[in-house]
Amino acid sequence: MRFVVFGGGRVWEQRYLPALQSLSGPEALEVESAENVPSVLAKGLPGGVKVVFACEDPDRRLGASRPVRLDRYFSRGELGATDKVLILSPPQDHLRHLELVLGAWPGGGLYSSSAAPSGDSGQLPEIFIEKPLYLLGERERWECLLRERPELSRRAYYVDHYSYKQPIRVMSGQGREWLSRLGRLRRIAWVSLEARPFWESRAFAQGYWLEHGCHLFAMMRKLLKVDDKSAGTASGGKPQAAGAGRQGQEATIVSGGLGFVPAREHEWGAWIQEGRPPGCGAESAALLHLRARAGWRAASSTGDSPTSPSLEGVELTVMVGKGLVDRKVVHLEGEQGSCQVWFNEGRVLLRTEAGLEEYRMPAEDAYVAVVKDIVRSGPDRGDLLSLKTGIEDQEAVIALSKGLREKVAHAGSYRPGEVPAEMAAELRQLGLEQLGLAG
Repeated sequence: MRFVVFGGGRVWEQRYLPALQSLSGPEALEVESAENVPSVLAKGLPGGVKVVFACEDPDRRLGASRPVRLDRYFSRGELGATDKVLILSPPQDHLRHLELVLGAWPGGGLYSSSAAPSGDSGQLPEIFIEKPLYLLGERERWECLLRERPELSRRAYYVDHYSYKQPIRVMSGQGREWLSRLGRLRRIAWVSLEARPFWESRAFAQGYWLEHGCHLFAMMRKLLKVDDKSAGTASGGKPQAAGAGRQGQEATIVSGGLGFVPAREHEWGAWIQEGRPPGCGAESAALLHLRARAGWRAASSTGDSPTSPSLEGVELTVMVGKGLVDRKVVHLEGEQGSCQVWFNEGRVLLRTEAGLEEYRMPAEDAYVAVVKDIVRSGPDRGDLLSLKTGIEDQEAVIALSKGLREKVAHAGSYRPGEVPAEMAAELRQLGLEQLGLAG
């Protein structure tokens, strides 16, 4: 199996490479050939997996207004037949790299493994693009590309590894009975705080929320088994944020079956990590409150029943940030109890009238599950998403980011390893406080 990879940085080295090695074997990588090919680094993995890196020379990049063709960088002999394309570059480069792949198929530089070198182009190699598809301002270009290249609906996928977290997968299956014991849901909190400080990356150039917020939607759909029929279709497909002073009118933000409006905006917050790299702009941590609206419907404990209860009115608190403390948990609070899903620890805590119950499950690395889905073919893939879903998720993130702008302008700061006082208070209210919280 042959992979072409755009982006050989941290995501590749710390996520995809170990996952591929775990499936193929522990042997070290071997460099096959890099002679006379400055833009291509070919490496062999055990188990018949070959990886070719598409590394651009910045001086040779094409301007956005010019036609983009991969054969400007590679000859047909350099890349040959390709099974999979992984686009792991910063979000600002995803669209251009996808255009490079499409420009080289068929006709040169890249062709499907199902094609003969004689010239039959065969199918487009499968393409997998890391989250988020983009950061800001690219919606029209992505939608235009999907209209012009219908093959992308069958051969290109959006990858969000948060929906592959093992506790979340368990909760969306056998864990339905646990959730049914909570009674009607009243509040959900999605907490994704990382202790690891910022590193220099263009992915964070416009703040952490724009880079990280897409995980919220992927995980909520998976956890609650929300009907994935796009709510955007029913409301014109234009996610909007409820702007301040709209005389009571609330614009529902929709994405892939989720529908909500901003709530308690006076309690929203944004903070800056002290000492972060200069390229990591805007906020480093954020706190938002939302309220579910029509179009957000959970599945019943017995399956995807059309009579599943509506989640309209459920409060959703969102906390994200870097350089804080490790808190990766979904807190679900109902009329008869609460449930905490620690999705990076393989642990679920269920509190009901019967008392406290703890369940543990293997916390398999989510990227191992991602790579399994990428390697296999056919309809059995569990959680790969469409590019259309990726667009909807990011537009919802962008809509919410507008409500953060005023907060960012007056953002306080925090030292790595600490948590702002307002965020710490929310964690305590949810029963998620632990040693190390400042404020």
